[in-house]
Amino acid sequence: MHTLTNFSIAAKGKLSQELLKHGISEFHHAIRFVGSLPWGDITDSRRLEQVITEQKGTTTTKHAFLAQLAMENQVSHIRPVLCAFNMNAGNTEAIEEILDKHCLHAIPEVVCLLKCHHTIFDITSEDMLPTVTIVSDIEISPWQITNFKRRYHLNYIENWLQIEKLKHISVTDIWRIREECLRVAHKKKPYPTQLCYA
Repeated sequence: MHTLTNFSIAAKGKLSQELLKHGISEFHHAIRFVGSLPWGDITDSRRLEQVITEQKGTTTTKHAFLAQLAMENQVSHIRPVLCAFNMNAGNTEAIEEILDKHCLHAIPEVVCLLKCHHTIFDITSEDMLPTVTIVSDIEISPWQITNFKRRYHLNYIENWLQIEKLKHISVTDIWRIREECLRVAHKKKPYPTQLCYA
């Protein structure tokens, strides 16, 4: 985490104010606090303050929260980035049984992470090893984690199915299996992880 810029939280935006209520006044402290929250969907992903008020978040909403927090405090070089990769038993051991059950070697996944000075950070998933290969990435705005992210992810799944020549399984099937994998993969304690590019 030493290469992820620290800054004082002083803005009057919603996210900054929620953190200041909890006595959190530095970005690194915010990273530890948000990263330690339980994994779970917030009520409305467009209202990122719910990560704090509901005390939970997914990989995507937690990173979007931190990116929006940086924007509130005029820190422009910390950006949200959508990262596509193949989740498998090698980089996410907890899902091996699920993949075997469905006769798959991987699941196409897309998450929102943070980019700072050309380095991508994942502050939430203990199961994701530092050598996870990012197949593609695209910088976004925090409010693009809903409809835009879903379209981006579905397109990635469709392309993956074509490349893998998996004609017996649909995009909907993959999405359902993915959700099953995520419920298992995010049960362990989170820690900051630095990822690599393809």
